[in-house]
Formats: sequence, structure tokens, C-alpha cells
Amino acid sequence: MKRLIKILLTTIMVTILSSVSVMAGNTYGNFYFMSNGAKSDSYAELKENDGDTYAYITTLSQSPSGKKSTVFTHGGTFYARTRLDSNKSGVYSPLFTFTSNYAQKKQYGAGMARGGEHYIVRAETDYANYSGGQLMQATRWCP
Repeated sequence: MKRLIKILLTTIMVTILSSVSVMAGNTYGNFYFMSNGAKSDSYAELKENDGDTYAYITTLSQSPSGKKSTVFTHGGTFYARTRLDSNKSGVYSPLFTFTSNYAQKKQYGAGMARGGEHYIVRAETDYANYSGGQLMQATRWCP
């Protein structure tokens, strides 16, 4: 019985440590838009040199500071891609398309996941009703 409890506790500790390492590198960002098709860039984030070939983006209903996201409540679609900070015109990840708040991961193309380099997210909206105002979308992402 003691051996079973030790195995169970070891499994729980490994699971906790694994989930912490997956969360490493996540960064929060708020994207602000004045019109459909206007682009907004995030700050640069370092891609860990861990062999992971996926980009991760989660759209959030509000930022950690409590600022509410408004793109989806105004009927908008949120589009995003990761790009190398050193080559912002290049496309590195497949297109992320969001019509509500949820998490997505997309695999980079061959040679596009470059550990040890900084990436940004470039985002834009479509179909949103701006009514003369500014819209915001909060995200959590990891290159």
C-alpha cells in the first residue's frame, strides 16, 4: 500500500512539474483596433529552444488587469499569425482564426519554429462593427 501511495504521489508531482513547464513562456497581450483590416502587433517574445514546433494563441474575454475584450461582442473575427521580430513581413505560423474566446495551437512549417529567436503576433479584425470606437482583444500566447 505504501508503495502504491508513493507511485501515486510521484505521478502527481511529475504531472504538476510538466504543466508548469508547458506554461513557461506564455505572455499576455492586448490588441487595439480602430477599423477592420487595421493591423496590431504584440511585443516580442522569445521562443524557447525546446524543440516545440507549435505556436499557441488563446483569446481571452478580459486581460489580467480586467480590461474587457470587445472584438467578439461587436461581431468581429480576430485573425493572427506569428512572425519573427527580425522579419515582421515574413509569415511563420499558419493563420489563427477566432470568432469566440478559446485556445488554438498550430504547427509551424518546416524550419519556421526557430528556438532562441524572438517572435511577435500580428493581428487584425474583420466583420466587426466599430461604430466609431476602438475595439480590444486580450490574448495569451507563446511562440
